[in-house]
Amino acid sequence: MDFKIVIPVIISFVISVILAPVIIPFLRRLKASQTERTDGVKSHLSKAGTPTMGGLIFLIAVTVTSLFYVKAFIDRMVELARHQNTCENITFHTNISPADLIVYADENLISQVVINLLKNAIQAIGTQAGGKIEISARCNDSEEVLIEIKNNGPAIPPEIADHIFIPFFTTKEGGSGIGLSISRQIMRLSGGSITLLPGKETKFVLKFK
Repeated sequence: MDFKIVIPVIISFVISVILAPVIIPFLRRLKASQTERTDGVKSHLSKAGTPTMGGLIFLIAVTVTSLFYVKAFIDRMVELARHQNTCENITFHTNISPADLIVYADENLISQVVINLLKNAIQAIGTQAGGKIEISARCNDSEEVLIEIKNNGPAIPPEIADHIFIPFFTTKEGGSGIGLSISRQIMRLSGGSITLLPGKETKFVLKFK
């Protein structure tokens, strides 16, 4: 019998028997903790309101990046926006190219950004007849994923556009002024950016590197 082989095997077996009562409960607690964190994110998102500073801190604490399909994600965001807001006078148009475009980020965090932009667009259009919100996504020559959200409501004046990402700046009665500020922080956390493009229509661009 080759003791050089047998002895290590016996030692490994003994160690596994001794540590099993400790390791197994630990792994179970770890799994339960991960499940609790995921459920917490789902519960937070189900409230579907504008994110708060406390909410942002909570979401960052459970940040989980992954690959997800942009088209399916945008479709869910549009349905959620329709459910949350009165917008019978508004039509939504989406154009995702290619259809299997994917992005690597925290889907829960990015949903907060997109929902906030859609909510702002709906409020900007208001009761205007023929309201339209266009959402497009593509990959540029630098292989960055761009998500553009545009509406045909009144354009944001240049003197206001310069301040919209400043915390607590708002022109809305009863507005918190933190939605776009938080959105910018989320995009920075994701290694990307959010930009308001100048023009007659309001267009925001989310860039993912």
